[in-house]
Parts: sequence; structure tokens; C-alpha cells
Amino acid sequence: MARGQRRCILGGDQVLYTLLCRRVVVIVETIMAGLGALIIFLLWAPVSLSEVIGGGWRPADKNSKVVQDIADFCVSEFNRKSYDYHLFKMISFEDAYQQVVSEMNYKLTIVLAQTNCMKNRNNPPNCKKSSSKCHINKCVCLVFADNKLWRNRRTLKSLQCTAL
Repeated sequence: MARGQRRCILGGDQVLYTLLCRRVVVIVETIMAGLGALIIFLLWAPVSLSEVIGGGWRPADKNSKVVQDIADFCVSEFNRKSYDYHLFKMISFEDAYQQVVSEMNYKLTIVLAQTNCMKNRNNPPNCKKSSSKCHINKCVCLVFADNKLWRNRRTLKSLQCTAL
């Protein structure tokens, strides 16, 4: 037997079994190399693919202009859709997440406070926070919105607020 050649003893006709063993060894080596590559890919994929492929929620910069614009848009939509006579304004920005799908989705947690400015009136630019005890003064809102940049369109998908 030549040096470096593998030997496979199965009994019987040595030549036939040697050829068969070589093919089995090649097939097993190919499968093992493929499995090794698959294992490496599976260990690497959860970290790297989540950064490349969209779909997962990732933290967004609360101070970025786009996220601030989305938050302002959500507050204006809240004021437009609410049945309260007073306007609300954002007093704090708790969390911001973004998700890349066919558009950019945003999940924001904001705190709103009722102001002393009435809806549908000429109000001063800086409405003061209301101190009225008769109505809801503050609420925390979980907002889902999307931003379709190519259409220059924003949509408020969901708005869930809880009074504080």
C-alpha cells in the first residue's frame, strides 16, 4: 500500500473493497466538510444576518432629526384624533426603536401632557402644561408609525396611551 493511502478492511476481495472504501471515504469527507461549513454558518448567522437583513427591531437614536420628526408627527396625529378639547405636547421621549422592512417602521414610547391651549384656536407657539385636575394631565403612549421615504409619506399605524 502506498504511503498516505487509507486502508479499509472489510474482508473478502481486497481490490473491490478498497475501491468501495475510497468512495465511502470521499463521500464522508465531503459530507463532513459541508457539515463543518453549515455549523460555522449557523453560529455566525444570528449575529451577522440580523445586521444585514431587515425585520428585527433595533434601537434608534432619539436625538436624530428623523426620529424627532416622527415623534412630532405622532403628537400632531394624537391631537387630531383625540376627543379632548385641549392640545397635548410631548414632555419626554422614553424609547425609540426602528425596523427595516419595505419601509422604515418606528416604535416610540413618549410621554404627553395636556396643555392650556384649546384645539381649533389661535394658540401661542409655546403652550404651557395644564395644571387642571379635572382631566387627564399626562399619558404614556406606545406609538407605531412608518416612514416611506420614497413617497415622502408617514403613517400612524397604532397609538396606545395610558393615563398616568
